[in-house]
Amino acid sequence: MTSTHRRETAKQKFLAGERISDIARALDVSANTIAAWKRRYGWEALDAAGRVKNAIADKLQSLLANDDNSPAHQAKIDRYLGYLERAERIRSQPLETSSLPDAPHSTRDESTPKKKRGRPKASEKNLIDADQTQALLDAFEEAIFDYQREWFDVRFKDGRIILKSRQIGATYYFALEALIIAITTGRNQIFVSASKKQAAQFRRNIIRFVKKALDIDLQGDPMRLILPDHEAGEVYLHFLGTQVSSVQGYSGDLYLDECAWVRKFEDIQEVASAMALQAVYRETYFTTPSTMDHDFYKFWTGATYNQDRAKDEQITINISHAALKEGQDCPDGYWRQIVTIEDAIRKGCTLFNLDKVKRKYSPARYAMLCLCQFIDYAASVFNFKLLHAALVEIAEKWKDVKPLEARPLAETECWLGYDPSGEGDDAAALVVIAPPNSQYKKYRVVEVIRMDDADYQQQFEQVELLLKRYNITYMGIDHQGEGSGVYQQVVSKLFPTAEGIRYDPEIKTQMIIKLQTLLKRGLIEIDNVYLDDVLPALLAIQRSGTRGGLPTYTAKRSADTGHADVAWALLHALQNAEFETLIELETESGSDEESLLFF
Repeated sequence: MTSTHRRETAKQKFLAGERISDIARALDVSANTIAAWKRRYGWEALDAAGRVKNAIADKLQSLLANDDNSPAHQAKIDRYLGYLERAERIRSQPLETSSLPDAPHSTRDESTPKKKRGRPKASEKNLIDADQTQALLDAFEEAIFDYQREWFDVRFKDGRIILKSRQIGATYYFALEALIIAITTGRNQIFVSASKKQAAQFRRNIIRFVKKALDIDLQGDPMRLILPDHEAGEVYLHFLGTQVSSVQGYSGDLYLDECAWVRKFEDIQEVASAMALQAVYRETYFTTPSTMDHDFYKFWTGATYNQDRAKDEQITINISHAALKEGQDCPDGYWRQIVTIEDAIRKGCTLFNLDKVKRKYSPARYAMLCLCQFIDYAASVFNFKLLHAALVEIAEKWKDVKPLEARPLAETECWLGYDPSGEGDDAAALVVIAPPNSQYKKYRVVEVIRMDDADYQQQFEQVELLLKRYNITYMGIDHQGEGSGVYQQVVSKLFPTAEGIRYDPEIKTQMIIKLQTLLKRGLIEIDNVYLDDVLPALLAIQRSGTRGGLPTYTAKRSADTGHADVAWALLHALQNAEFETLIELETESGSDEESLLFF
């Protein structure tokens, strides 16, 4: 049975009054697919037409039973016969060819004659015809959850801003949504991410989805799709990083993901939104929250809209979860929604064990990543924007790093910072840093490992693996409390010259100021892959005081963040940075700021 025949059979069974579950079993199709066909093709409206037809038939039957042979009566019979014929025609109408009746008009200029082109060969790469488009629509309907269907229902809003929980499938969904819009409207689709590598995730999702649904291997970057049954003929999918130079010169629907983590968001948003400036195109921004210091927060709250506007033209947007959980059109022209992990579960998401997630994250981390709450890091000793500026895409910046190889940096010198965990602690952490050399004049955070609930033996084994993976010339370890036993094991069995670090106010202050200086002068870079581990960890560190009134620095590891251990491990590695080296880097960078007198 062909797909079209199966849908027609399903429609007739539905119109005959059969239940969706029974139809699904009879045709060996999922109930979700039957429900999607019903919604897409308006079967309920056709069912209503059937009820109208039955009412007309009943009326006609009563007229025919009457022996009245007058011309007026015969005219009434003729009129109801016409009604019956029309109702039958409506009810038996053929299936629609488009599932997107609300789509904006085609982008093609109607004043321009259509180009005459031959039908592409079926073997041509990236060809998607009408039947394949329908198959993708069916697969898409089966793949999405209810909250994602809400996003699809508002796909033609001029702009959408969605604050969402981590790992609820937004990147996957929007990759598929963009594909569906591309092949049904002929509009180009543009994905902009914090890095080219991250943008490639959209491409991989599309390739896998089409492979599974059609057994077709899509190719190309940008990806050109051939649409032989659409007037556009072809459509392009672009996958871009956030380098300003890379996001200019394109036009199409825009998707910008993880906006609250993108560097220089205001600049990127200004350039990227110009891609969707034409009335036919749409903008979609979606992200997990970061900090209130990030430029995206102003965009989210409406503060960006209010800039340079007279007081009587400014707007107020209620950004509470209660106001936005079901989605809301806002006065700046954007549709906003907040989707927490709990919202997603309530709307059918089956990806999570909520109790497990809550055990994994501290309350503050859970609130940020899963309940979509921005964090105020004003009290942190590290500046969010400086940390963000230190993030790099290693494929573009570090040509000597080969992360998939057994020795990613070959024989390049590296330092290892280690913050052990004992029983009851939330995590241990290891951070590998490559210090400056003749080729690269900055400190580089090349690998970060967190070990949740790892015992001493597991931690010991991970240290051993890193010693084989990198040319480690220095190791700094927390040498107090639970760390003392681990330190002794490492010194005796793995790395005899490991330095034990005993915290006191002076040592902590030295470590903090050292990193602050590197950040301020742009002398440290962090692999963007470790953004979620490194930034929250460092931002959790705050200035406090000892019982004797001396200044020191603390982070409430288990209460406020599950990642502070990463910060301490990074600082342990940097403990090997010498004052003379920092002065040399300062001179080479050309900075005319004050000397590093605090060492």
